[in-house]
Parts: sequence; C-alpha cells; structure tokens
Amino acid sequence: MDFSRKDIFRMIIQEVQKIQNEDLSKLNFLTPAAALRFMRAELNNKNLIFFDLETMGFTGQITQVAAFSYKIENLDGPPPENPSNEFLAKIQLDEETISRQQWERRNPGGVAQRKAKWPQYATVDEMLRYTHYDDFLPDFEPLGEKRVISDFFNWVDGVENGILVGHNIKSFDLNRLLKRAKKFGIPFGNFQKSDIFDTRAFTTTVFKNAMLIASNYEDSVAKELIEYTEEQKMKFNAKLDKLMKIFNDSSKDQLHTADDDTKQLVDVFFAMYRKILQIEKDHGEDSFA
Repeated sequence: MDFSRKDIFRMIIQEVQKIQNEDLSKLNFLTPAAALRFMRAELNNKNLIFFDLETMGFTGQITQVAAFSYKIENLDGPPPENPSNEFLAKIQLDEETISRQQWERRNPGGVAQRKAKWPQYATVDEMLRYTHYDDFLPDFEPLGEKRVISDFFNWVDGVENGILVGHNIKSFDLNRLLKRAKKFGIPFGNFQKSDIFDTRAFTTTVFKNAMLIASNYEDSVAKELIEYTEEQKMKFNAKLDKLMKIFNDSSKDQLHTADDDTKQLVDVFFAMYRKILQIEKDHGEDSFA
C-alpha cells in the first residue's frame, strides 16, 4: 500500500499525540513547520499561564511564586502586551531555612568544607541575595508556604482552558510544587492534571532544529546560538539566561526573581515562535525536511 505525504503526516501526528500525554512541548518527532501547526492547534484560544518559582535549592522550601496568564487567540498575531491575570506571592522563611541560615553564619569553617565537597553548595544568605529576596514584592506581606501553594493551585484551577508554561518546569518547578504540597497535605489532583508546555523541551527539540537549519541561511540569531554552543563544547544551550541575552535587551541583567524571570520568559517564548515562523515563511516546509 502506498502512502501519500498527507497520510504520513497524519500518522506522525497520531503517534506524537499518543506519546505526548500532558506535555504539549514534546514535539521531537515533528519538523519545525509541522510543530508550528501543532502548536497553533493546541495553544490557540487557550490561556497560557507562564510561571516561575524561586526556592532554597533543590530540596528546600519555595520562597517566591509568580504567574501571568495570557489569553491567546492567535499565536501568529502580535504578542500580548499585558497579562489578563497574575499571581504573585512572597513566602516566609520557614524554621528549617532559618535554622540552616543561623548555623551557616556561626560556622564559616563548616560552610567552607561543604563548598569544597559540593562545588554547587550555596548558603541561605547567598541564595537570598541571588534571588533578590528582600527586594521582591517589598510591599507584600510574606505568607506561609502552605497557604501560598494552596492559593496558587486554586488560582490555576480558576483559569479557564489554562496551560502551564515555564522553563524546565517538567523536571523542577512542578516537582517542587507537588513535593511541597504533599508535605503539607495539600490536594493537588487537579493541578497535576494540568496541560503543560515546557519551553526548555521546546528549545532543545524544535527550536534547536530550526536554528541549525537557519544557520545555513546566514541568520544572525541562529549563528549566535550555534557558535556559542560550539565555543562551550556542549550540546545546544537551552539556558534561559542565554536566550534572554539574545532575544531581550542584552544589557539588562537577569534578576533571578520569580516575576522578572517569568516576564522575560514570555518575551523569549514569543520571540522564538516568531523566529521559526519567519524561517518557515522565508524557506518553506521543505527546508525543514
């Protein structure tokens, strides 16, 4: 039996839908042009909830939550200027964090030993400075972590046709929220069922392929990304700070606060989408085969 190109495309879409489950950014098996069509079908007429957390490391408490909801009628249209809704919360430092902070301040020698053993080790004070904790939402009263997580789940649940969007949320942010919710006995069934779009997965699959192709057409953005990864002797770099430097104001520092990172991610997401749209327009679907 002979299959037409249309038949093959339909079968690919069906297979992707089977393995995709809830993560709408798993578009590995599609060409960039086909992925754009798939994104339009999945994300148009939805509320994209861009969000970010700041935490005390991989196992500590959450300290900041920021989320901005945008109603998307047409991804191909102008990027939204303002969110339709937002969630911002600063979380009180809990007893475990304060106890660790006090120990670190009293024991510089012990901190030095930990840093020698674990190069990525950061003290509580270092992480608070890094995420500008004291400057984040200065007019907001810090709330307990349990209340903030519960309020955030309820807020997400109240967004109609919502899709959670974030950078590396699949392996980090969602895990942290669910683990902390479990610790506090907060129901998370509805939140766990939310559709998601992980921009890191999108960057390392569809966007990576598009940039590799675009570099052959002397595209400046593509060349900068590809040359950077070659210099670093690493696979395609999907770190948010690098994407921010390329697509946003390169002179602007990344504050590493939940709200600043989320707002910059919104700009990066739409800039990446528009870049692939432009490449598709200039070179056509056959260029991505």
